[in-house]
Amino acid sequence: MSALTLTGDVFLDTVLGALVRVWRKEDLSIAHSQTQSRANRTGKRNSQETEEPSFATANIKETQTHQLFVISKATSTGGSITQHAHEDVKYSAGNSGSWATGESLPGRQVDAFPGLFFLIRPSPSVDPALEFAGTQHNPYSRKTISSLQVLDSHLVTGDDPTKDHQHGMKDMLGSLNCRMGIPGLMTYVKANNQFFDSLKLRDSKIIIDGSNLYYRLYFDSYLDLQHGGDYDAFTDFVQAFFNALSACRIYPYVVLDGGCDPTDKKLETHKQRAKDKIRMAHSLSQGRGGTVLPLLIRDVFIQVLHSIRVPFIQCFLEADREIVALANHWKCPVLTYDSDFCIFDLNGGYCPASDFQWRNMGTIKGTQQSYIPAKCFFVEKLCSHFSNMNRALLPLFAVLNGNDYITIPALAAFFRNVKFPIGGCSSHSKKHIRMQGLLNWLSGFKDPAEAMENILKYLKKHEQNDIKDLLSTHMEDYKPANVKLEDFFQNGLYECDLALSFNLPDWFLDGLAKGQLSPFLGDVLVLKRTFLFVQVENMQRVSAHNISKPIRRAIYRLLLNSSSGAAQVSPTNKQTKVLCVNEFDRTEQTLKKTAAEVAIEDCGVFPNNFFVSKITKETLSEHLKLLLGVLEVKSSILDPLRSCWMFPVAITCFWVDHCEPKVKLHHLYALLMGMVYGEMHRIISSQGPAEKTKAVFDQFLKLKERKGQNKHLDLDAAHIFCQWQSCLQMGLYLNQLLRFPLPEPDLTRLYNGTLVHRLCHEFKSSPATKDLLSRWPAMEELFHILLLAVTSAVPPDFFQNKSKSKPKKNRKKK
Repeated sequence: MSALTLTGDVFLDTVLGALVRVWRKEDLSIAHSQTQSRANRTGKRNSQETEEPSFATANIKETQTHQLFVISKATSTGGSITQHAHEDVKYSAGNSGSWATGESLPGRQVDAFPGLFFLIRPSPSVDPALEFAGTQHNPYSRKTISSLQVLDSHLVTGDDPTKDHQHGMKDMLGSLNCRMGIPGLMTYVKANNQFFDSLKLRDSKIIIDGSNLYYRLYFDSYLDLQHGGDYDAFTDFVQAFFNALSACRIYPYVVLDGGCDPTDKKLETHKQRAKDKIRMAHSLSQGRGGTVLPLLIRDVFIQVLHSIRVPFIQCFLEADREIVALANHWKCPVLTYDSDFCIFDLNGGYCPASDFQWRNMGTIKGTQQSYIPAKCFFVEKLCSHFSNMNRALLPLFAVLNGNDYITIPALAAFFRNVKFPIGGCSSHSKKHIRMQGLLNWLSGFKDPAEAMENILKYLKKHEQNDIKDLLSTHMEDYKPANVKLEDFFQNGLYECDLALSFNLPDWFLDGLAKGQLSPFLGDVLVLKRTFLFVQVENMQRVSAHNISKPIRRAIYRLLLNSSSGAAQVSPTNKQTKVLCVNEFDRTEQTLKKTAAEVAIEDCGVFPNNFFVSKITKETLSEHLKLLLGVLEVKSSILDPLRSCWMFPVAITCFWVDHCEPKVKLHHLYALLMGMVYGEMHRIISSQGPAEKTKAVFDQFLKLKERKGQNKHLDLDAAHIFCQWQSCLQMGLYLNQLLRFPLPEPDLTRLYNGTLVHRLCHEFKSSPATKDLLSRWPAMEELFHILLLAVTSAVPPDFFQNKSKSKPKKNRKKK
């Protein structure tokens, strides 16, 4: 990826002058002209600069990514940070590799934002867990500044520093910390190189935390976040990642999280994450930062794993403990970015994904053998640093600190009264100092029982038994699972006692393990509850998931109408027995729980005795009839289509009929042409490009990559396409549940959000955009076949604009 590099004051003057105007939502062209004029004054213009250079082309000297930090003016005792605007400011960072602790940076106060301060530095490998410690590391802080607060952070790249992939650091930190173990522990251990070995990884098995991997790959690749996802580009990154492993003869085994914990111990955490995602989705919809994965990213990831034959399993619940058991059985490292793995005792160690340099492979000297540079954390190195502490004490350390679902307010008395032996701590973070003190303190005990006794004596007597039980229970979460994943990878057998305890059909459990069924279905069946993931949509309108409610109700009826125990009495209708599933979804910007009810007597398109345990006994044609009945699509509409297009067209017909606001012709054209683009991509990738076809494909690429237009997200268009994705997602899950009466579409090439939004804009202003396909007749024909199939499912005048000419005529007559 090309990137912007300027030096010293030139960089600051050029970048900040433009960015301030962008953040103030002034015309982007002003920022461009400002950049141009500043560059002219420096006399360092790029020789290849065009007449109207974009922000990203001014003064490019070499490929380098920078990071821009926006910091608030600190409260002070004798001045403010603005007094030192042209001086160096130091910061501390947890990643001691590419971020040197205490390194000096040029800083600049910007007049447009009184009280804000900006820092920029090269960042070849951005660690989102960066921590500022302004009080200790700012050279003026002891005199003038009591604190610094990171408000925002942006990656400044050659693509365009104003684009939406510059995620806010504050949002990034929030999303990562809430899902990845013990807050602050990862940055603490990464600041201590003595806990790690440097590896040249090759000729080895590796266990990969799949849920963590697709999360990091998408965000680390700076792909679209505003327009519903660029699934094709994500697919390319996933394939490149596994190609790198293959080149080094590293054999990956991917383990994915499954459904939610039935004990509800993480329910509040899940709710908080959902609230955070709603906040960030709103931020993204307004052109600001945030980290919200596209809706179908997990489904796309699983399809890619299938297509490139990477072995994987989808666990019944959270995968951490099963990953540990498998890694210890095979004595190989684990790849993830989750600080809980600093607590698990792993024989082969834990490789943080942030230091797994798969894009920077090396070659063993004197050979042709490739390797991936990596760092590997070992528990024994951590324990030896703390007086050879008993490893069994680490789970207690984790629970005392609080992980992503444990907080114990009663322990405040313990932390308040114990004087921890801090020792020499290189960090000035209060959290890190407390961690080091706690580790030193725990190292003085021979085992967890002795340490527990010394903790409880600081608590009130009536609390001690409950706290002891609570600590002991949560420490169990750091023991390897009693599940043999090696049996699945070798023989296809997955036996999980908890899964078996729910008496689920064998085909259902097998489908979950093989990724053929979504965890959404397991949550509905086991918990009668689900979370509907927010998208970047119009928050003033009803949730985009509202459109797929009929499809979800069909799923609920299939799953829950299997026993008398599943039926509940509706709180709103005491006479009718109903099936209830609690759905967590947004109402405007608030998370809300709603009971989705399906009356047993209301069979709809289903036979009254049709439920999950009988699915395998019905014919595929019967399943197809049910699927099309739910989608309200006649089979005659799909008959002229190739089988691979039947499902996308059926979903699109349902979407057109139910969408609010109403789908207009330019929305439909854009969506269908985006599908055709995916088909072009597939053909060129598999068969190689002919001259004419390549020229057509390149036109689409140029259109997708065009910059400087559509500065603001078209919220209604975004909302319309989000509804299509919701229909597609729930349609996929219903199709899975019915054992695939229609072939599952290739999600990796079906939707490119950036392109679809661009095409929507082009079609809205010029219907002649259809001519893009004129030089590739087969693709032009495909577009018209898809269009005809969808439009034949609605009334002839459906897409006609309703005229408002009558009132005008009346006024003329008067």
